[in-house]
Amino acid sequence: MLRLPSHRRRRAACTGAYALLLLLTQQQTVVEGAVDVVAQLHRLQHESTVSNGDSEAVATPIVLANVPETLMTRLTERSVRWDALSGFLQRALLWDLGLVGTRDGRLIQVFVHCGDTMSSTFLTSDVFDATRCPLASCSNANLQFTSATCESETVHHVAQCAIAEVEQNASDISDATPTTLWSEDGDFSSVPNIRLNKHWSGEQTGAVGDEEPPQNSSQGDVVTGSSSNGSSNDVLFTINQKAAMQFSVDHCPLQGFFTTPCTQRHDGNAELWCPPSRGGFVDLWLDSEMAGTPIVSSNSSASATAMSNDGTTSISGSTIALVVLFIVLAGAAGAIIAICVSCKRHDQKHITSSPTIYECASTMRAKDRGDEQAHSPNAQRSPHAKLSPRNSLSESRRRRSVELAAFCADAKIASKRIAYDCLVFEKMLARGASGEVWRATFGSQVVAIKQLLPEKRHDEAIVSRFAQEVRLASALEHPNIVRFVGLSWNRVCDLCIVSEFMEQGDLSMLLNSKRNSELTWANEKLAIALDIAEALAYLHGRQPVIIHRDLKSLNVLLDTSLRAKLSDFGLSRERSFDDTMTNGVGTLLWTAPEILRGEAYSERADVYSYAIVLSELDTCLPPFTLNEEVSERHLTTMQLMHLATSGEVSPQLRDDCPASLQHLTAACAAFEPAQRPTALEIVFTLRNISRCMRYD
Repeated sequence: MLRLPSHRRRRAACTGAYALLLLLTQQQTVVEGAVDVVAQLHRLQHESTVSNGDSEAVATPIVLANVPETLMTRLTERSVRWDALSGFLQRALLWDLGLVGTRDGRLIQVFVHCGDTMSSTFLTSDVFDATRCPLASCSNANLQFTSATCESETVHHVAQCAIAEVEQNASDISDATPTTLWSEDGDFSSVPNIRLNKHWSGEQTGAVGDEEPPQNSSQGDVVTGSSSNGSSNDVLFTINQKAAMQFSVDHCPLQGFFTTPCTQRHDGNAELWCPPSRGGFVDLWLDSEMAGTPIVSSNSSASATAMSNDGTTSISGSTIALVVLFIVLAGAAGAIIAICVSCKRHDQKHITSSPTIYECASTMRAKDRGDEQAHSPNAQRSPHAKLSPRNSLSESRRRRSVELAAFCADAKIASKRIAYDCLVFEKMLARGASGEVWRATFGSQVVAIKQLLPEKRHDEAIVSRFAQEVRLASALEHPNIVRFVGLSWNRVCDLCIVSEFMEQGDLSMLLNSKRNSELTWANEKLAIALDIAEALAYLHGRQPVIIHRDLKSLNVLLDTSLRAKLSDFGLSRERSFDDTMTNGVGTLLWTAPEILRGEAYSERADVYSYAIVLSELDTCLPPFTLNEEVSERHLTTMQLMHLATSGEVSPQLRDDCPASLQHLTAACAAFEPAQRPTALEIVFTLRNISRCMRYD
């Protein structure tokens, strides 16, 4: 039999110990089923298991015509096939990913506020305006719901989920217009047939349906309805646990079930909505099902709201046995911890005996050989510690990448490196096309961590570009640029930026909050504008010049005193004189005309973007919202882009905006780059405006 090297034997033993500890702790996992779709599905599976299939809850396997990328990524992480999962777990996984079926079984992505899970989509009764959206209730089913007179516009404003605007005219999404827009979630007595429906604005009246359509293999009820045509602003989506129906106090269902509304995700609000974060329990369920060690739920006859032991049972022989078992398990856990501490000490000694670049190489060599023990002992602290082999760069590819090899060997980079197992990931804050940002802790310090999405980490070009971003961020130091704390990796493909955590979020959040009416140029707005200009002046004053290329309110972060700091240098680059600089950049509505035309550009492109941010500060609205032709013609982003390319549209401010700021905004938004002021000139102008405001 092949014998592993000693340090790999210790690593394997340590990993086995962790697996044993996980299995021991899994057996006592408790979940709250009353407000959690995943937990209730797990309860139904447990009831079906203990009844040997005699339970009323039967979850037929779901057959998918196409597997969405997000689902494929989740399955690949754990090397599991879709058809190997139980029907209950299939439904739980789809829900956790925010994938809801249409009438024909097509999966639609549900978006939630960035960083939230699907549980956040459920509303409570106190969010509704009793005047514009009165509620009613059914005492026999313990159910509250919106009445037939509820205005859909009111529901739009309180919805905590969104569906892509393009789905409004989809023929396979049933029109459920005359049905209830919201009902509180109920306890599952059978497998939920969760379905997406749409509602066109109008009188909310209709007949009550008591019969449920038959189940199909795609994910739920068939809800009959006809397609409609209308304005995109008139469409509200709902996610229904069962067939859509109109509740009334005279026609109460025998049991309550949820209806949760979703608004539309379009170009104007897309940055506010993200795919849901992981709930956590599904991964545990996946691991336990694949290992054949089911997680023990509470007694199936108990209410889902009381799944934990109340501790009032009298002492018995079984209780004593449990105490003895607990003592044995505690002793085993102590032994496991001792083994793992020994593993970690040995591994640290083994790693520190070689230069930094060796760690980049050795972990990837182990991964290429299929050695799953190549992870750091504490890698489970990362949300993506388990990656499939195809999600990591191979050693041979890394060696061919001169840039990545130089990055690993750079002494300045090494001096700012943080041990990967010292980072504790807590909550995802945002997710983009290639990266994600997490709230985390580093020791006692709260930090923000940016890293690549797991599915992007196998792409050498993407990892190299991210390494450039890390290198640039590590070299920047200014009061109005988010402070760089350090960088970290256990493999080069796991590279991440660690920066200070900004408590107040981004400027876009502030401008869209209820506080926006309290903001004035004299008190807050001018200071924020000056902070951003100071950051640009610093970037443009460096040698060589650094162009941000993605300046927008979403990339301006705020601390508790509303001090603004520039962030996200993923598109930033140093300007060279022989560079045509025609690479695609930033978000279209903030992008300078010369970039949209594909021409060479300079740091003056950032100045144009700054003008758009000034308009956001003044109006607290998305770019170009106050332009008459835009509002009258309901132009799309692409139509706006064409107008901006030819200089036919420029940002408009409110009539009460100070004239000096209107002049500055117009100058910054000049069609010809040479006519725009420099960032330093903007700083001087804003300081003069500030002095004038103080003396007025």
